[in-house]
Amino acid sequence: MKPGDEAVLTPLARAIADDISAEGAITFADFMERALYSPKGGYYRPKEARVWGRDGGDYVTTIDISPLLAKMLAAQILEMWELVGSPESFYIVEAGAGRGWLTDVIVNTIDNTTDGTYPELSKALSVRIVEYNTELHKEPTEDGRISWHKSLEELKAEAPFTGCIYTNELLDALAFHRVTAMGDGSLREIFVDFDEAEGRFKEVLREPSAGVIEHFKAAAIGEYLMEGSTAELSLKASEWIREAAELIDKGFLVTIDYGMATEELYFGRPRGTLLCHYRHTINELPYERVGVQDITAHVDFSSVKRAGSEAGLRVLGFTSQRNFLMSMGILEELKEVLDPTLENIEDIRYNQSIKELIMPGGIGDTMKVLVQYKEDGEVLAEESDSERLVLKGFSLRDMKGQL
Repeated sequence: MKPGDEAVLTPLARAIADDISAEGAITFADFMERALYSPKGGYYRPKEARVWGRDGGDYVTTIDISPLLAKMLAAQILEMWELVGSPESFYIVEAGAGRGWLTDVIVNTIDNTTDGTYPELSKALSVRIVEYNTELHKEPTEDGRISWHKSLEELKAEAPFTGCIYTNELLDALAFHRVTAMGDGSLREIFVDFDEAEGRFKEVLREPSAGVIEHFKAAAIGEYLMEGSTAELSLKASEWIREAAELIDKGFLVTIDYGMATEELYFGRPRGTLLCHYRHTINELPYERVGVQDITAHVDFSSVKRAGSEAGLRVLGFTSQRNFLMSMGILEELKEVLDPTLENIEDIRYNQSIKELIMPGGIGDTMKVLVQYKEDGEVLAEESDSERLVLKGFSLRDMKGQL
């Protein structure tokens, strides 16, 4: 089936097609933005269908598998707070929070652990949850400690602050451009047009739009693409990193997502990494089920590092989610099951969820964890200047040299 060979256009697809007919072809980034976020029926806009979860959703996130990523992050946030001097005020901000489950577990872990580990951090916390879909927002707490926001822009009144901003599978959902390497060494961008006669979307190659060539050159992607190869470029991801960095005076930016360094991402991948998720199946047909299926691509963590560096952030660590969880002690969470019977089924399932998170070759290897740091508005000059900022989450293996 060719791209766009839908039997029936969704209402959103028809609306996008009408816009294209009136305005002309649009970049793939523009198409993806509308498909995911349009108020006319975008995938991440309010609707009855569930996006997440094993039952009725299109895909599962780490937090659907187990709450232990959140528990391990809570322990890492405690260490971060201590490393910056245990201040009386410490912000934690989750961006792209969806249902807010990740932060719920982090806050509950910090507030309710009874062994005396977290009480002072609990008193210092201000919790800000950022989610574009306001239908998912909850009411703020009476004391203002926890509040929901539509964008980072809404936090500028409280910035710059000391704390930690974190995301889990946000950057891969930001609209990206798609480009093709030509035989003469030039670059063309994929635009989306609509063929009224055939009733389908079609791809056309055009001169790159604003910012694409600059991003392509800065990331040195050209040396990894063969003639005819297609690649995804996320200018929005780089913009988001810079926007997040502006909010931090002293603290951390944690990015958890599917992806890898530039060389590994682009070398030997002639079709790129674009994928669509629908009812726990994957496909490479973004022009089908427009507004009903997810569209995503792997994150270029080298570009994330570069954007952060330009905004005053320095990389403290980069590793797989599996290595991060192992470093934070996830194996200590395993429950002892001496007799695998129905009476122990919940403990068995709990242990199985840990296995799913850390099994080699699975989600634990595909997902990466990147931590960047900013102090007093300025990037630290050298690695040796901050030996005190060695995070436990990267003690097993730190792969920042790959970036």
